[in-house]
Amino acid sequence: MTWKDSLDRATQKLADAGVEDARANAEYLAAHILSLNSRSELRALLNRAMPDSQADAFHQLIARRACREPLQYILGEWEFFGLPIKVGSEALIPRPETEILVEQALSDAAKMPANLSILDLGTGTGCIALAIAKHLPSASVVGIDISSGAAELARANARLLSISNVRFQIGDIFSDAWLKSIPATYDLIVSNPPYISIAAFEMLEPELGRFEPRLALTDESDGLTFYKRIAQLAPKLLTTRGKLLVEIGYGASDAVVEIMRSAGLDVIRVVNDLAGIPRVVVAGLSLT
Repeated sequence: MTWKDSLDRATQKLADAGVEDARANAEYLAAHILSLNSRSELRALLNRAMPDSQADAFHQLIARRACREPLQYILGEWEFFGLPIKVGSEALIPRPETEILVEQALSDAAKMPANLSILDLGTGTGCIALAIAKHLPSASVVGIDISSGAAELARANARLLSISNVRFQIGDIFSDAWLKSIPATYDLIVSNPPYISIAAFEMLEPELGRFEPRLALTDESDGLTFYKRIAQLAPKLLTTRGKLLVEIGYGASDAVVEIMRSAGLDVIRVVNDLAGIPRVVVAGLSLT
């Protein structure tokens, strides 16, 4: 059997299983088996016969994807803000829309002194903290996560990327003891917190609901719990002219803006994603 024949069959199997972009998924997995740099390199190999060892490995990966295991977990790595990020079931998969949060943080950082202190709440894979640290080598970045598995995954990513101006810690932002242990204030606080309501969580596609960590997806309530806590923490953790940047879910803009204002914060801007959906809220301390 040629690679073309196998890809055609794999595409149909994934489509029958309800996988979106079935052909692209099959090609990603084939490129992974062949250790190619990109899917485009497959074109030169389509009429080549598949060795049995590669055929078996490919079919095993297709079977996993047909069970709706996320493509990124199967590959073990995914790109975020130009960085290859190691991924695993300990943390959420980095997503393109979260890059907007990084872009906005870097934009605000450009107006501040170089030796910034930055805090990432709910760091997961560490992708946000690592992307910021990579672009701000004079800054000091700390990533916090309640999950020890996520914190270790983030540390592994820092080692793999040789980014040394970031450290990752285990911490529960709802713990007063954690808050008392913080030794300093921060110029920037960033967060992509669990913001899926419990009602919406029950309706998620299998890739999310069955495979990505529930703890990182939903607050088991209305999706606003973490914003209320972060808004409560911000006046205690931000420097005088510091900024708080949070990613928000669909339809949550008005509620999150109100939470920020009720906590005494000034909402500076709400940033839309490429689809025109409000995605990032930026706030700061009220100086009046």
